[in-house]
This record gives sequence, C-alpha cells and structure tokens, in this order.
Amino acid sequence: MCSTTTKKYNKMKNKGSLLCYLFLIIFTYCSNAQSASYKKAIDDCYSSIEFRKARYKYKHENECYVGLKLPEFELLSIDGNLINHDYFKDKVTVINFWFRACPPCIAELPGLNAVAKKYANENVNFLAASTDSYDEVERFLKKKGNFGFTLAPDASDLFFKTFNIQSGFPTTIIVDEEGVIQYFITGGLADFRAARKVRKKLSSALDNLLELK
Repeated sequence: MCSTTTKKYNKMKNKGSLLCYLFLIIFTYCSNAQSASYKKAIDDCYSSIEFRKARYKYKHENECYVGLKLPEFELLSIDGNLINHDYFKDKVTVINFWFRACPPCIAELPGLNAVAKKYANENVNFLAASTDSYDEVERFLKKKGNFGFTLAPDASDLFFKTFNIQSGFPTTIIVDEEGVIQYFITGGLADFRAARKVRKKLSSALDNLLELK
C-alpha cells in the first residue's frame, strides 16, 4: 500500500517537474522572441532613411521607442530585491538611466526626487538604473545623499543591449500600466535648469497617464 502510494506520488512529482520545465522553456522562448522583436524594431527605425534625415534636424529618438512593449529583463536593486515583469504589472513606471560621472544626470537629480515625492501616493514605480557598480553607487549615496528612486546598479547591459538605447545619458523612459513605452526623454542640461526641466516634463507625462488634474 505504502509502496503504491509512493510510486503514485513520485509519478505526480515527475509530471509536475516536467510541466515546470516546459513552462520555463516556453517562457524563455517567448521572452527571447519579444526581445529580438523589440531590438529589430529599433534597429529598423534608426536605419531608415526618414529617421536619418530627421536626425540632421535634431529630431529626438523617441519615435523609435514610443509604442513598443517593454522588453523582458531581470535586475537586482541595491537592496537585493528582484526587479522583473511583476514589478511593472498594472503600474506606471518611470525608468531613469544614469551614472555618477554624468554631469546632466546629477544636475537633474533634485528634479527627479521632487517628482518621486509628488507622486509617492500614486500608482507609479520609480526605478533608477545605473551603469555604475554596486560599490560605486553606495559611495555616491554616502557622498550626495538620498535618491528617491529604487536604485539598481550594474545596468550597462540593460541600457545598451536589452533596451538597445543608442543615445546618451541621462535617458528616462515612462511605461504605462500595460507595459508599453509612452515617453522617451534623452539628454539634459548640466546646470540649475536641469532639475526644473525634468520635473516639468515628467509631471506633465505622469499627469497625462494617470489622468490627474
């Protein structure tokens, strides 16, 4: 009796393991396919004759990103929390790409903090992904103080490969509750005007997405 029960249990366990394995294969395949589709869409946009002509007129790259589904990725925050697709589910998300030796990135930091504080009670995530290492980000925080976003170091691959961003820093992306990129803001000033400019842009974008008055 016990032997029969054990065999049935092992059989069910093996089936469960197989299903989990198949699910993982399907999920990985879909994620890779989505990432490949995302990258191709951006590469095609950048290489188009129309875009290259427009770029000479200082037209921003946002047209290549807006409307695309957020690519799948995993990232660890400085606190050790996993950031993946669940983090973005049913929430508007602001993703700021920066690094500590970037003057415009640092200049706009007070504006970013002001926006995070203003929308702290709204359905919004604030993620700051840095190309700096964990230790470099920690040293920066000790020297410069608070950054009101969830911080994620070691994000070079995320910036250059996963998101396939071909412009400079800082770059801020705003994603809607469906995981679709709605705003793509790149570049910035390196003086006192930077904070006011980014605060105005992000506030306007978030008000539109959240339908706030």
